[in-house]
Amino acid sequence: MSAWENNEEIKLFREYLRIPSVHPNIDYEPCIEFLRKQANDLGLPLNIYHPADKTKPVVIITWQGTQPELPSVILNSHMDVVPVFADKWTHPPFAAEMDEEGRIFARGSQDMKCVGMQYLAAIRALKKQGVHMKRTVHITFVPDEEIGGHLGMEAFVKTEEFKKLNVGFSLDEGVAATDDNYLVYYAERSIWQIHFEISGNAGHGSLLLKNTVGEKLHFILNKMMAFREHESKRLENDPSLSIGDVTTVNLTTIKGGVQSNVVPPFLDVCFDIRLAITVDHQEFENQVRKWCEEAGGGIELHFEQKEPKVEPTKIDASNIYWVAFEQCLVKELGLKIRKQIFPGGTDSRHIRHVGIPSIGFSPMINTPVLLHDHDEFLKADTYLRGVEIYQKLIPAVLNAGQEPCVKFLSQQLESLKIPYKVHHIAGDTTKPVLIGTWLGSEPELPAILLNSHMDVVPVYNDKWTYPPFSAHMDEEGRIYARGSQDMKCVGAQYLAALRQLKKNHEKIRRTLHIMFVPDEEIGGDKSLQEFVKCKEFNDLKVGFALDEGMAIEADKYVAFYAERSLWQINFKFKGSAGHGSLLLPNTAGQKFNYLLDKLMTYRASQQDIMAKNPSIHVGDVTTINLTMVKGGVQSNVVPAMLEACFDMRIAIDVDLKEFENQLKQWCNEAGGDIEWEWVVRIDTAPKTKVDASNPYWLAFEKAFQEMNLTLETHVFPGGTDSQFLRAIGIPSIGFSPMPNTPVLLHDHDEYLKADVYLHGIEIYTRILLNLLNC
Repeated sequence: MSAWENNEEIKLFREYLRIPSVHPNIDYEPCIEFLRKQANDLGLPLNIYHPADKTKPVVIITWQGTQPELPSVILNSHMDVVPVFADKWTHPPFAAEMDEEGRIFARGSQDMKCVGMQYLAAIRALKKQGVHMKRTVHITFVPDEEIGGHLGMEAFVKTEEFKKLNVGFSLDEGVAATDDNYLVYYAERSIWQIHFEISGNAGHGSLLLKNTVGEKLHFILNKMMAFREHESKRLENDPSLSIGDVTTVNLTTIKGGVQSNVVPPFLDVCFDIRLAITVDHQEFENQVRKWCEEAGGGIELHFEQKEPKVEPTKIDASNIYWVAFEQCLVKELGLKIRKQIFPGGTDSRHIRHVGIPSIGFSPMINTPVLLHDHDEFLKADTYLRGVEIYQKLIPAVLNAGQEPCVKFLSQQLESLKIPYKVHHIAGDTTKPVLIGTWLGSEPELPAILLNSHMDVVPVYNDKWTYPPFSAHMDEEGRIYARGSQDMKCVGAQYLAALRQLKKNHEKIRRTLHIMFVPDEEIGGDKSLQEFVKCKEFNDLKVGFALDEGMAIEADKYVAFYAERSLWQINFKFKGSAGHGSLLLPNTAGQKFNYLLDKLMTYRASQQDIMAKNPSIHVGDVTTINLTMVKGGVQSNVVPAMLEACFDMRIAIDVDLKEFENQLKQWCNEAGGDIEWEWVVRIDTAPKTKVDASNPYWLAFEKAFQEMNLTLETHVFPGGTDSQFLRAIGIPSIGFSPMPNTPVLLHDHDEYLKADVYLHGIEIYTRILLNLLNC
């Protein structure tokens, strides 16, 4: 008896291997019954779908996460195995016999019943440990992968049932590695199986007929084999390449002819082609069709299989699942991995085709590659080591997205005993929105929203006195860090104020939502602007919002109640081109000069307004700035086109239609033929009322009266997320309590004094108490 005979997980693995789910004509019912027993033992629900045929079941065992609204993860495996030639095996292929070395001989031991059972074994261990994970996981067992998956996964991903799973990421099969590097597959080549249906002159075998099928076959074979040899040489000469990096071409079937002395009128030859992910599909097909014409024509192409180009799964920081996957294997477990393109075809291609990232991975190292081979086996200790790896890997992937900001903020909300949810804008896991909710005693009242953004603008390290993310504090209490003013200070002050209210056991009437959003610094149009359209935001029932303001160097506080329209326009000036020694009319330079003069004159008029009236701030006027220019090909050539981009922030009292018409008039006066391209156009949202008609404003203002602080109202000079809230009718005030502070947002050596930060917490505590009970 081997040392592994009594291991419960090995017993279950061998039991699954003994089910002969082998092609052709598979009966999947024994697999279903076995998996149903596993689901019952795990206390997990099992569902069965038939996306294409009643004999082709898709079995799904589901373990719900603590945040089921997040995109889920599927752990995929297929139930079917390829045929066997029993006489070539030294052990019966469905007996799952295990020798003294722990080698388990069975069809499917590597491909891929091992992986399906390792998933379940890992989940069994995790449930025993009481582990809970954010994301829901679906363990899928699919049919017919070994014959293309057309009636299995390919059909299933097109169904409503699959869409309802809300899948964000998939793990699927890989291949064994003969060394100690775990192989990780992020892409697959496209499978094309092309039949060349060759027609030609027929006749007696003793003649020298022209345009025979043999001649055409010879030409096509030469071209295909030359291409094949080219790819072989690439693979041979570049050690960094694997078989999945090149295009493989193989003649697989050929048929034709009726008699040995008759030149046939028709031949059919089929090539199995796996197109490398770098190949342009249309160019390749055009080349093949050109060869057919060069061969003499009369050749029809029939595609038995023609898979589209499927984008690889990203294996960089933009893919949170990959980050979690790699960090777990490499950093946590210390494993060596090798990233490759899968040489064959798996169900991952169908999953990637619908836009879901998928990684192929089978934890088998120092193992001979025996999938589809005689005497396929897997060692018991390799199998059990794989279970251990999945025990770490599955939680890592299911908790993906807990990037540092979200993780930190989630911990703060947990310490406050404030429940929270993480949403993802348009299903994009790189754009998390974290919302904590403190329920008021009268939840039917409109809620108060505290908004802040998690992102900060780039830094130039060499321009900073202290490292920009070290939060260094000097003797005067100045905290140097990117985000100290814009606007991590405010988000942290919100939390501190809530901590104080909780400590004081304050009662609140209105519900409070504290929200942390991404990507405000790059416009917010793909983040909060999209999120406010969602049901998840609508369900918050927000009546009023606080958002960011900015520092002020005077001993007072500023509340921002509106923002200017943001127009960024790229003008393309077209004109006469020629030699630089001439005086051509209507040149692009002349037109650019005219418009630039008009815009700069307008800009100067706004500067004059500010200079003459100290009470006018930059947010009260229209600002215009030239931001980008390009054009010209050579220093002595008058260019045919110039481009110039202007950033315009249009004051809230300006009629936008009139301003746009003025721009058009100037373009016509410049000589015409000037094209516009709107880079950004965000028109003014309704301003928030700062008078007695707005009860939220009165509650906000009251806090300053109670604390004897000076408060002014301004129009914000830049753009914040408040514009998106105001645009849907939610009154919003921008406010950052930073008086007597130099304005350093986006600047080098950005800092905030500790005493200013702490006093801001006191102010927020008073403001929130008023707002939540107004």
